[in-house]
Amino acid sequence: MNRTDEIVIDFADGSRLLRPERDELTWAVQERTSEQHPWLCILRDGQQHDPQLYIQAYSHGPDTWQVEHRFGTSSEHYEAVGHQSWAVTEQLLWGWTAAEPGWRDLVTWQQLDFPARQVPVAYEPRARTRWIGTCAEGQFFGDVTGAPNLPGIMALLHRFDPDGNHLVTDFSQVTDVDVAHDELAKLLDTLTAVAPGPIRIRPFEVEAYGVRWGLIDHTVDHDGREHYELLPQWLGFGAPFDGLYST
Repeated sequence: MNRTDEIVIDFADGSRLLRPERDELTWAVQERTSEQHPWLCILRDGQQHDPQLYIQAYSHGPDTWQVEHRFGTSSEHYEAVGHQSWAVTEQLLWGWTAAEPGWRDLVTWQQLDFPARQVPVAYEPRARTRWIGTCAEGQFFGDVTGAPNLPGIMALLHRFDPDGNHLVTDFSQVTDVDVAHDELAKLLDTLTAVAPGPIRIRPFEVEAYGVRWGLIDHTVDHDGREHYELLPQWLGFGAPFDGLYST
């Protein structure tokens, strides 16, 4: 049996599983993934291995999964063509985990064309990504923030289509944080069929009020390791692209 001593599985609910056996991996995915927490990422201990070597899966339904794996750089990041059943997804996850020969041959893979990727953003009700989710129009990302050289506080709502392409950003500039939260609530009220939860969006850029807003590719500033910053908040998204941000 192949060793999994160095394997770490991170789940969208914030939990972590170390050194799993196959049945433990299967059970954990069934118990810890849900509509609100739809993804998991499996990687080898980042202190000993390249943190950009991983496989990840995103659930679009009980038996509909999107699977990606990465060999260390954006030029070697691949996505399984089409959605996969859980049976196939489980074989792919375990095949990568246990380094089983031929695991990649189970499906057809396509190389992702960066930065056209959909960047996962995790829904965290007590963090900066608490005003995100899906709606009838597609997806949304709301926030209340300041910015250098911007007088006052800005309430904003980025809107995206279902594929994560930016559509429009609504702004409301005020002088008080409490008022800004009220303004954000008004912006959110313009959406229909709102469901708070994780989103997947593509890089975009908007110039408004003398400020650069958007999800900007900062790979060149990270020694060639794929990385994006949500500006002007400076929320960073990078490998293993689990939806969590750094500041």
